[in-house]
Amino acid sequence: MRKSIYLSLIVILGLTFITCQNQSSNTAFKADVIIYGGTSAAVTAAVQVHRMGRTAIIVSPDRHLGGMTSSGLGFTDTGNKEVIGGLAREFYQLLYQH
Repeated sequence: MRKSIYLSLIVILGLTFITCQNQSSNTAFKADVIIYGGTSAAVTAAVQVHRMGRTAIIVSPDRHLGGMTSSGLGFTDTGNKEVIGGLAREFYQLLYQH
């Protein structure tokens, strides 16, 4: 588990201060952190980056953002509600209130 956390941090730090370029319009996009992937973890990472006062761009080959969470499969994670914390817990609470 710790190795995957460290690997994720290394990838995020490795992508820091990278410029993306849109090939079709030659428009360059610049952000403090570039996040690759369209899962709920990618969206959560972008939210946290923004809350830290930095800019983020999500680059995803998928057609929609959110992965299984946005597909309605989030209920599978509620076996032990005590293990859900952080931004995921905040998201589920806001969703419940809505």
